[in-house]
Amino acid sequence: MARVLIILFLYIAVTTATNESETSPTPAFPQAKDLKIRSLFCKSCMIIVGAMNDVVSEDSFRKKQVIEDKCNGQFGLSSPAGMACSQWLDGELENIQNKLKNGWSPSTICSQFKLCN
Repeated sequence: MARVLIILFLYIAVTTATNESETSPTPAFPQAKDLKIRSLFCKSCMIIVGAMNDVVSEDSFRKKQVIEDKCNGQFGLSSPAGMACSQWLDGELENIQNKLKNGWSPSTICSQFKLCN
């Protein structure tokens, strides 16, 4: 199960990193019917984006520190999934910040990235 989660999270990181358009992100997951796995990432996404919402007006160092702490807390300290989480969020930081500043909720943001239904 842990390998599946790591592989899926790495897929998200690669898909997002290669996405050129900020307005219509590539679906983070293939159209899989296993909603149980997607719901696991939904919870993590909601926790992490919610924490980002709490520090949206702080300096970028603090924001990156919060991202790293939350990713490590959700996926394990310095684990491949934790590092992939940090890289993915670091690449999407400005996009997510803009959405939070414009009143988007963490659930709406996570749904846009196809991490929640």
